[in-house]
Amino acid sequence: MALAQQVKFGGSGRSQPPSWREGLFSNWTVVLGDRRFRLHKFNLARASAFLEGAMAEAYESSESDLTEVLPKPCWPYVEDLFDAIYAEGKDLPNVRSTQDKDGDEDGVLSKQNVVHLLAAADTLGVQVLFERAITFLDRRMCFCGLAFWRACLSFEGPLSPPLEKVAAVAREAVLKGFERYLTTEMDTLLCLPYYALVGLLREDMLAVRAELILAEFVFLYGKTHKLVSDTPLEVSKKEEVDCPVKSRKWRDLCAALRWTQIEVDSQVCDCPFSWQQSDGDSSFLPRLDMGKLSVEWGRFPSEFFMVGMVHNRMQCVSKSSHAELMQQKVPCGLVLRGRNPVRPDHAPPLLPYQVEKFVYFAPGNWERGRIIVSNMVDSGLLRFRLRLFPGGDLEFDIPQGTWAVSAFVDLVPQVHWPETWEFKDVQYSIKCVPWQGNGQLEFKKQDTFTFKSAGAYNRGWKWFLTSAEVGSQLNELLSPEGYLLIRAEVVPASALQGP
Repeated sequence: MALAQQVKFGGSGRSQPPSWREGLFSNWTVVLGDRRFRLHKFNLARASAFLEGAMAEAYESSESDLTEVLPKPCWPYVEDLFDAIYAEGKDLPNVRSTQDKDGDEDGVLSKQNVVHLLAAADTLGVQVLFERAITFLDRRMCFCGLAFWRACLSFEGPLSPPLEKVAAVAREAVLKGFERYLTTEMDTLLCLPYYALVGLLREDMLAVRAELILAEFVFLYGKTHKLVSDTPLEVSKKEEVDCPVKSRKWRDLCAALRWTQIEVDSQVCDCPFSWQQSDGDSSFLPRLDMGKLSVEWGRFPSEFFMVGMVHNRMQCVSKSSHAELMQQKVPCGLVLRGRNPVRPDHAPPLLPYQVEKFVYFAPGNWERGRIIVSNMVDSGLLRFRLRLFPGGDLEFDIPQGTWAVSAFVDLVPQVHWPETWEFKDVQYSIKCVPWQGNGQLEFKKQDTFTFKSAGAYNRGWKWFLTSAEVGSQLNELLSPEGYLLIRAEVVPASALQGP
């Protein structure tokens, strides 16, 4: 039998080194505001270059006051800082209030505290914690960028170079993941400062599947921050005079939307704007019934609607007139161009007879029967759009624990078509564009069909994508943000036999 198994220590030795929580054998005090922490010189000097300097023999003090040193947003996380310095926290989940399922292997870092601990480590020269925080941020930036960026925004004044870089990378992650955040972290988006949100809305690369959805979010943000009055419109106009700052902020938010795309989205959704005369006023206000959307369009500046409509009409009528409009000054610096398309870099540009739509997709996150539609385009003599059911069509059963995406080509009848119309032998296809760029991976279906006014104006596949067919390849289809891209095409030469 081994000696270690025969001889046991009979005393009551200490099994753990001194903890910062106990104050036992403490020989240095750290002051932070009204709080005092009795700590140990060896642990502090070994971890922090700043505190090591404060303990030099030239100084006779036995304490360090960090009140004017540590940025105030870091103060609530000072205990996490000491946990990192003392290598504690892993076995004390009930003591540490910030620990969550997103913590790293030692139980200290989390998406809520990592930015503040990075700032503290940078200020105090805690190199090990600094490097761990950077690694943590890199690993989780794609899905936690919003939390990281909001934490950076909590610091007043200029950011340190490391935080400035983190804020820039996190902001880019928010731009790319905005569509996902609208689904998963709406409350956090609603808490963003006004100036930060306006900056996001002005970016061409903001990822959102429809500008109407963005307008609904802006309206909700305005109501949350009391930038939009709940009173009738004529009363709210008076409030614009009484509260010029509130009015300016609301107009800035509205001006950051792409009003040309809002009108296009309204036509796609079968609910184009109609105009009504305002009571007691000679002006006209846009009116739009969006079903589940709760937007009161009368709260938006009516001239923004007009600019979007005029731009779209002139673009259709005359390229020269459209070019002249683009050169003219528009109200509040409105941007007339659309946002950048959200698609993988390797995907070929969209052809004139193709449409596409991206959605944030995770199995189970879409309600059965929920419809998403693309913009409309012309191919041959017909006009069509892509109709998606990310949660599956209601007309068939999806077994428990599985998922399906339904996709259809949807013809849009035009006013000049006869009452009874028909397009014979139209060739169409629908495919999923994989984000990973794997040439071997392609989910595409194609068919030839005769579209008719008598109940045969759409065609596609209820089982376009399924969990059984895709299997473990789903991650290859999705972008890092979780976006699924579907593209549809109608061959122009096959769409000439009609209407």
